[in-house]
Amino acid sequence: MRSESVESENESLVLTIEFVLASGERFPVREFAEGESLETAVTKLGQRLATEMGTDRVSTFSYWEDDQYFFDAVSMRGVVAFSISPYDDEEDEFDEDDDIV
Repeated sequence: MRSESVESENESLVLTIEFVLASGERFPVREFAEGESLETAVTKLGQRLATEMGTDRVSTFSYWEDDQYFFDAVSMRGVVAFSISPYDDEEDEFDEDDDIV
């Protein structure tokens, strides 16, 4: 099973969450899930975020990328959709020519 191999290779799973705001803007953040299978981590996080959508809650995410530390805060009131996937550092390069809708 894929999640078992991911879990055994890494003590901590790194997930990417792409939020879509009511304005159409999209942006990714990272979340770490320790000691869980990929399916369990994605499902638990997805269920939590789905219940927070449209509320006054602010979700926060902190993570290291390369040598920089990031802290992101997302107002769940403006979130209309999100997608969670395993983090893939090779697909994470932002291309300045990409359009954000």
